[in-house]
Amino acid sequence: MRPVQLPAAAESGAFLVRVPSGQAMAMFRYCLEADGHGLAMATVIDPQRGIIKLLFSPHQKGELEELLESLRPELGLEWRPWPHPCMA
Repeated sequence: MRPVQLPAAAESGAFLVRVPSGQAMAMFRYCLEADGHGLAMATVIDPQRGIIKLLFSPHQKGELEELLESLRPELGLEWRPWPHPCMA
């Protein structure tokens, strides 16, 4: 089976994610890189508040949302589209 060829995205999608603790943040980043297979690039915005910005291809938004939803119960994640003043 050949991979699907999608047109290049004009811009990246972005989420702000809040992770409640430093230990959960480390686990989140590990899961994003290992289980997420590079679905998003993570940048820590505010380590004290556990705020991370995720950049991703809009073509993979659904896959990323599924991953975030699967991690929500275990890590206590919250996420919102970027920019979002309540989490910025």
